[in-house]
Amino acid sequence: MIARPEDRDKIIEMLNDENDSIREVAKDAFLMIARPEDRDKIIEMLNDENDSIRFKNAFAKIARPEDRDKIIEMLNDENDSIRFKNAFAKIARPEDRDKIIEMLNDENDSIREVAKDAFLMIARPEDRDKIIEMLNDENYSIQEVAKDAFLMIARPEDRDKIIEMLNDENDSIRRVAKDAFAKIARPEDRDKIIEMLNDKNDSIRKVAIMAFAKIARPEDRDKIIEMLNDKNDRIRKVAKEALVKIATSEDKEFLLDLLADGVHVWSEKDLTIFEALSNLDKKYYCPFFEEIEFVDLG
Repeated sequence: MIARPEDRDKIIEMLNDENDSIREVAKDAFLMIARPEDRDKIIEMLNDENDSIRFKNAFAKIARPEDRDKIIEMLNDENDSIRFKNAFAKIARPEDRDKIIEMLNDENDSIREVAKDAFLMIARPEDRDKIIEMLNDENYSIQEVAKDAFLMIARPEDRDKIIEMLNDENDSIRRVAKDAFAKIARPEDRDKIIEMLNDKNDSIRKVAIMAFAKIARPEDRDKIIEMLNDKNDRIRKVAKEALVKIATSEDKEFLLDLLADGVHVWSEKDLTIFEALSNLDKKYYCPFFEEIEFVDLG
């Protein structure tokens, strides 16, 4: 049978035929021409125990936002969860936020996975406060979704809020704030970042140096070299990477002078300056220094 959309009424009539063979032909034809407007008939055919799988596949393809509850019902069936996972993500809307958060607490793993994908799809900057609230949730799954969502929606205008979050007593909030601050850092934040580089709190300085490395320019050389003396290993490492990244050919003489002013034992700072020089001009390269262990003079 060559099915055409204009044959729809005849095909639906055949679906109710007493003859099994005719019904089977009609099913094949109907699935070929099915459209979103055939939703009610497809749902009716879901009750056909002999052929429910094919109609479930069809329903998953044509599902609309108003089918949300029906899809959630099917997600509870272990055999159908994979089939309807994409369907739910496809129809999810921002107004479904509360329902999706409720699903994140579901006992069913499949429903929680679907809810996670859906929440990330619908998250918007205006959901910021709700997402921060979710970071405090006792449910680890909700915390994880909130972290991903916050990083996704973070904007430069959230800077002050993110800095406030860096001092939060909740580890999850502090961690996501660190990543978010580095993501949103802009050159115009330079003064604020330098202020943070002088903070007594190691965590704040770590966040600041990561952001500073992202926006650093050659004129920031002196501040980066200052950070090579920081007591924190992580901060020194990022400062090293930043110096190597921003050094220009005009800095060669300055960097050589820095080395000349140093002691005769190579410190971590000296090796960093040497690496920057090597990148600028291969005549300064010496493989001996790749094996040398620095001496912490701090």
